Amino acid sequence: MFDIIAVPVDGSEYGYKAADVAIEIAKKFDSKIAAIHVLEEFSFS
Repeated sequence: MFDIIAVPVDGSEYGYKAADVAIEIAKKFDSKIAAIHVLEEFSFS
């Protein structure tokens, strides 16, 4: 059903829970997981 599951991760408790759920779904459907982490742009000046 799912070939690749995209899961957002940010290091928060919600991110860990999302990853756990994605892992369980991936096991059930023999899918791959693509973890997506976006960083906030930082100013160096």
